[in-house]
Amino acid sequence: MIDSMEITIFDIQRFCVHDGPGIRTTVFFKGCNLSCPWCSNPESQSAKPDLLYFESKCVSCGRCSAACPERAIDFSSAKPFFYRDLCTRCGKCAQACMQYAIELSGKKMTVSEIMETVRMDADYYRNTGGGLTVSGGEPLCQPREAAALLKTAKGGGIHTAVETAASVAPESFETVIPYADLFLFDIKHSNPAKFKEIGADLELIKANLKQAVQRSAVIARVPVIPGFNDTKEEIYGILRLAKECGVDRADLLPYHNLGRSKYAQLGRPYGWRETEALTKEELEPYRGLGKEMGIEVAIGGKQPHEE
Repeated sequence: MIDSMEITIFDIQRFCVHDGPGIRTTVFFKGCNLSCPWCSNPESQSAKPDLLYFESKCVSCGRCSAACPERAIDFSSAKPFFYRDLCTRCGKCAQACMQYAIELSGKKMTVSEIMETVRMDADYYRNTGGGLTVSGGEPLCQPREAAALLKTAKGGGIHTAVETAASVAPESFETVIPYADLFLFDIKHSNPAKFKEIGADLELIKANLKQAVQRSAVIARVPVIPGFNDTKEEIYGILRLAKECGVDRADLLPYHNLGRSKYAQLGRPYGWRETEALTKEELEPYRGLGKEMGIEVAIGGKQPHEE
């Protein structure tokens, strides 16, 4: 049954206002088939659970080390050292930690369990035009599961949105189209070679984008990444690609490194260079460029009257 289908997620956030219209609940699916070095949610990339360590909370009590059956936590110095290649993500260290300094990110929840949380804010959805957004990671790495959740929500009169890079097989994309009122299409570049650098296939993305435009509402979302796609020529190319595929709105999202601390929590180096992002003011001229091209451009996901 659909209600009992399990989905691997890493978070559910309520009262979101940047993941589609109105007030929304965003369900973050775990697992992604891309490898963006600037990713702000690195804990979303693996389909398996991830161990996060928050050093500022740690009191060096040693309970985690004692609880680890793999002896993967060394307390020979003031703070623990994690042998992550030995870790099986069993979560026993997190259960033993009284300071919440260790967290296991990623769990399976049924459609029914997720919908219990989603339905809690049904009044807000009705009053603001909001609803459910599935995000990630890449939710279309779990296409049947995403479709089941969207179908259940839509069947209950809840507006549905899918945030996706859509570098997936057309049959996977087709699975969710009937149940998505809106697609938030993450378009990072217009150059196939640049897409290939992060593990994406531009031809797949374009094919899926064209299908989405024919059958649903679509907003292109463009993360403006310094050193990757932040020049006028590259942004123009993205807007042109979106327009050629039938999209009439694009959101330019200024780069931020707010997820940088998560890399340390995962025991990984931050994958992108330290650099200044373009400000909203610097992106403002692209509204005019979009107008010339016949595509509405919003900065930071909002038009001036929406801010």
